[in-house]
Amino acid sequence: MKFSLPKRQVFALLISILVSVVALFATFRGVDFNSFWAQTTKVKMGVFLLSYLSAGLGFLCIALRIKILVGTQHPFSFKDALRSVFAGYLGNAVLPARIGEFLKAGYISFRTGLSPGLSIALIAVERVIDLALVIAFSLWVLPLALGSGALGPGVWLAVAIAAAGCCVLVVATFQSMLFMKVVRYVLSFLGAKLERLILPIAQQVLDGLGALKKKKDAFYVILLSVFYWLFSLVTLHVWTLAFDLEVPWYASFLLLAFLAVGTALPAAAAYVGTYHFAVVAALSVMDTPKSRAAAVAVFVHAAGMIPWVILGALLVGPTVLSRSTKRIADKPSDKGDII
Repeated sequence: MKFSLPKRQVFALLISILVSVVALFATFRGVDFNSFWAQTTKVKMGVFLLSYLSAGLGFLCIALRIKILVGTQHPFSFKDALRSVFAGYLGNAVLPARIGEFLKAGYISFRTGLSPGLSIALIAVERVIDLALVIAFSLWVLPLALGSGALGPGVWLAVAIAAAGCCVLVVATFQSMLFMKVVRYVLSFLGAKLERLILPIAQQVLDGLGALKKKKDAFYVILLSVFYWLFSLVTLHVWTLAFDLEVPWYASFLLLAFLAVGTALPAAAAYVGTYHFAVVAALSVMDTPKSRAAAVAVFVHAAGMIPWVILGALLVGPTVLSRSTKRIADKPSDKGDII
């Protein structure tokens, strides 16, 4: 039996690998590797270990967030919510192009019976909230780091698009009938084929946004999102302390801004290349020597990811394997019983 990937998936995979290769080349070009290796041994592990506490609290926040979102559609335990978070984390760690988001949706469907489309819509709600908060937390530091000209037309265009997207989602959440009426009107100009394709997707998105219709649920989802990004900022600040980096007070905010862009790009598994380039670029803006910045990037990427990958495998693996084993056991044999 031959296994082959669709051409579009092969193309996306090649693009992801190419982006990672280019990013790695840009990251390590001109690096003094003697200085690089020396810098990796200077980390204060006692301080760095504190980053696991803040990162762990961040994981708990987003697990509670997805529990609330999914819980508006189907009962969902905190344990399953935490496993879904780590299913997504594992997927992004071992597969390219942020496929982990789809694995997270798949795990939610697997445990609740919700349709994959609705599960993806719920995760899309998370991503929109995260985008708005990342912009709010990090964009304002760019003029401090890069000068008053940092907020050029391109940045403002991105902000305008994000703001418009948030407005559309607010309308879709609280005025769903109006939203669908507008969608149908627009699709009427694009043909019946596209209308049949897009309308079900729009309805699934509306179902996902329905999770925010209750003010109490919306409040807790946004509050947990704020805490998640605050813990992320604490984690980034601990990194700068562990390496004794001489950086300004807003360093963690700038790192967050660069990492948000870097990890959003299509890349190989575990954001290899784009993650490192983002860290080096942010630290270089703050006058950190490139060899030292590259050492920081490599260390925090590996040390900050591997323990969570192991924990994720321990949390998610037994559940998936036990369900798969049960399905195999329940599958009728086509060979008949031997007496």
